[in-house]
Amino acid sequence: MDASPKLSRLTPLEAIKNTGELQLKRKKKSPLLTCLFGLEGELAGGALKAQKRALRTASLSLIFSFRAFTIMQSFFALSGISTRETYFERYQGVWDIMVTVKDTDVDSFSEAQKLQAISGIRSVIV
Repeated sequence: MDASPKLSRLTPLEAIKNTGELQLKRKKKSPLLTCLFGLEGELAGGALKAQKRALRTASLSLIFSFRAFTIMQSFFALSGISTRETYFERYQGVWDIMVTVKDTDVDSFSEAQKLQAISGIRSVIV
C-alpha cells in the first residue's frame, strides 16, 4: 500500500505530530548488494525494485530477441547443410564433371561457351 496519497491528505501539523495512524514501511537492505557494490549497489537495487515492470519488459524483449536470432541462425545453418548434402548428393551420379566457381557472378562467367565448344559435351548448366 502506497503511503503518498494518505500523506497528501494530512495537514502539516498532523504529519509532524505523527499520531500513529500512518506507519511507513522500512526498506529492506540487501546485505549482498551492499557488500559487493557498496552504497551504489544498494541504490541501484532499490531503483530496480521500484521499476519492476520496466525491468520485466526489457528482460523479456532481450530474451525473445536472442531466441529469434538463435532460431534464424539454426534455420540458415540447417538450410545450408540440407542443400549441400541432399542436392549435390542426389545429382552426383548424373554429372560427369562438376565445377564450383566461387566469388563470381553468373552473368560474368564466360567459360560456359568455351566448355560448350568442347566436343562430346551435350549440355552446360550455368
